[in-house]
Amino acid sequence: MKTPCYIIEEHHEAYPVWMAAGEQGLICLRDNCLLHIDHHADMECGAYGCDFSDPNNASFLVREVLGIADFIVPAVYQEVFCEVALVLSTLATPLVWQDSMILRSDTNFLSVMDYIPFIHAPYKKGEKTDARYRYFRKAIGGIGAFSCQAPVVLDIDYDYFAWDDSLSTAPEKLIEITKEAYCQYTSNPHHPFRILPRRLLDGVERDGRYYLRYAERLKPEPLPSADTITKRISSVIEWLEKYDVQPQLITLCRSRFSGYTPAICWEKIEIELLDGLSKLYELQLKF
Repeated sequence: MKTPCYIIEEHHEAYPVWMAAGEQGLICLRDNCLLHIDHHADMECGAYGCDFSDPNNASFLVREVLGIADFIVPAVYQEVFCEVALVLSTLATPLVWQDSMILRSDTNFLSVMDYIPFIHAPYKKGEKTDARYRYFRKAIGGIGAFSCQAPVVLDIDYDYFAWDDSLSTAPEKLIEITKEAYCQYTSNPHHPFRILPRRLLDGVERDGRYYLRYAERLKPEPLPSADTITKRISSVIEWLEKYDVQPQLITLCRSRFSGYTPAICWEKIEIELLDGLSKLYELQLKF
C-alpha cells in the first residue's frame, strides 16, 4: 500500500493536509501520534477567534489565522493527535513520554499546560468532565529510543538538516507604512511596538518611502557541509528503519520562503530525503 507524502512550503500548510486526510480516511480521524522531526518544536499557542474545530475551516485558518509555529496545538486540541513526539536534536537522545494538556479559554485561546495528576487526573479518567481540556502525551528528544502507542503521522521539516535561525539567508522583511506612522514609531519611546526588541523591529526610510523592518540579528551558525547534511538524512532514515516507524501519512516541509531552511540547501535535502524515504516506503507524492 502506498504512503501518501505531501510536500508543502511552510509548515502550517500541514494543518489542512491532516484535516483532509482524516476526512478521506488516509489517517485515523483521531488519536494519532505526530512524529515531528524539526529544528523547532512549533508548539506555540494562539488566540484563534473562530471555530477551528470545524474541518471546513482548515484552509481559512492557514490563510488568515495560523502562523508557521502554532499549527500543532489546535490539531491536538481537535484530538487528531493524542501523542506528539518532537525530534529536535540530531543526537541520539531518547524520546521520553510525559503527560501534558491543553486548555481552551472562552476566547478560543489555547494554552499548553503542565499536567498535575492530583488536580487533573479525575478529568483525564472521565470521573469529571470539563470540555475546555484536552490531554495528550508529549516527548522531546532526538533520534534515540522511540516507541509510541498510536498510528503515526510523520512530519519532517527540512530545516532539521540545515537551519538558519538568524534568517541571514532569507530576503529582507519589510512592511511599507506611512510617513506619519514611521515618525510616530521612531520618535515615540513609548510606542506600543517598542515592546519588541529594536534588534527585531525598527523603522527605515529609503528613497522617500517608509518601512518597518524585521530582522533577527543573531550570530548565524555556519551552514553545515553537504557531507553533514547527507549524514543527518541517512541517520534519520536509519532511525526510522530501526524503530520500524510505519506512517499512515508523511508531510515534508521545505521552509525555504521563511528562510529557516537556507535556499541553497533545500533542493539537496529534498532529493536525498525522498530517496531515503522511498527505500522504506512506497511513496505517493502529492504537491
